[in-house]
This record gives sequence, C-alpha cells and structure tokens, in this order.
Amino acid sequence: TKDGFELQFGTNHIGHFVLTGELLPLLEESGSARIITMSSIAHNSGKIDFNDLNSEKKRYSRWGAYSQSKLANLIFALELDRRLKSRKSSIVSLGSHPGWSATDLQRHSLIFRFLNKFFGMSAKKGAAPSLYAATVKDAIKYPYWGVTKNGEMHGWTGRAKINSKAKDLEVAERLWNISCELSGIEYLN
Repeated sequence: TKDGFELQFGTNHIGHFVLTGELLPLLEESGSARIITMSSIAHNSGKIDFNDLNSEKKRYSRWGAYSQSKLANLIFALELDRRLKSRKSSIVSLGSHPGWSATDLQRHSLIFRFLNKFFGMSAKKGAAPSLYAATVKDAIKYPYWGVTKNGEMHGWTGRAKINSKAKDLEVAERLWNISCELSGIEYLN
C-alpha cells in the first residue's frame, strides 16, 4: 500500500481497523449498531507472523498473505466484540465469510478461474452470511456466520466454525496493540 503495508494485510486488516476506529464514535451515538467484518474460510490456514506482517522476510505467497489477513479479520471481529462488551456498549461486532464465491479475487489464477465455473457460488449467495449477520435479530447470539456445506464452501447461512487460532486472547491483544501502533489510531484501549 502507499502506507508501506503488504497489500492484503494493509487493505483487509489495517484498513478495516482504521475505518472502524474512525466510525466508532458515530456508531456509539446511534444507540445500537452492528459491525460486520468479512473473513474467509482461508483464516483456517492463516498464521499471524508478528515478525513479518508485511511478508518481506520470506518468499512472498499471495495465498499466505491473504490467509493471514483473513485470520486477522476474524481475530479483530472477536476482539472488537470482547472490548465493546467489556465497556457495556450496545454495539455488536460479528464476523462472516462468503464460502467459495466466484469473484474477481481469483482472477490471477487460471486454475481458480476454471474451478469457479464449477464450484464457486455467485457473489450474491456469498453475500448472504454478511447480510444475515447485519440484519437478523438473533444473529448477535453467535460471533461468526458463513455457509455450512462442503467444508463451509457452499450452502445456506449458518454458524461458521472458528479456528482456535482466532480465539487466542494473547494473539488478539498483541494484534490489537500492533494495529494501533502501525495505524496511528487508538481506540477501546
């Protein structure tokens, strides 16, 4: 990014972290709100490498960087909700994922473009878990929504599995603090 972050980590995590921090005062004024952070089933293969968040010290892997950013998204959604609840806020933070949706995300891979034709759901179907999390009253009872069939790649909206890496409170605290430091934005500390 122009700010010096690896593109996917900067866009998918730092950008969302900053936007949320900037909008939080307005959301608090509204009385109640939901913040939905889009993750991915790719979070399962992600690892937060605190020694190399910009993927500069090892051979660059687009998939590795994407998976790290999506794990960061889910950690952020869960940690944001924890921090909001500890302050007795009426704002709720939830995560969601679109399953295998045929979008431009895979446009650089000939194999994935081919596989999208057979296995990818429409972007419209992939948006359903986020819309569910944002609008259905009972969605606030569970922190992460996605599609539920075939390894969470297809199907109807339901409770998505949360990898144990996303539930690690020490990692969440560290990621939050580093995100504040890298972005220059501090909130809910």
